[in-house]
Amino acid sequence: AVQDFQQVITLMPSFPDAYCNRGNTYYTLGKYHLAIEDYTAALKLDPKDGDFHFNRGLAYLAAQQKDQALSDFKKAFQLGQKQAEEYLK
Repeated sequence: AVQDFQQVITLMPSFPDAYCNRGNTYYTLGKYHLAIEDYTAALKLDPKDGDFHFNRGLAYLAAQQKDQALSDFKKAFQLGQKQAEEYLK
């Protein structure tokens, strides 16, 4: 799957969902640092996407970077990602 998303990114480097989807794959594989990099790339292209912030927050949390995770969960919630609320308690 990573290779498939890499091909999409190569063909359409300004398509944020490709970075997010590759980040999801890295997250599933336990490669949290690479997932964070991809979610960050997606956010550079679309900083107002609450899902991207939420996903990066999950990756930060898995990587034991709790302050960064909390920051992303707050931003995700502000942008309408309601699922992030459970991480703000």
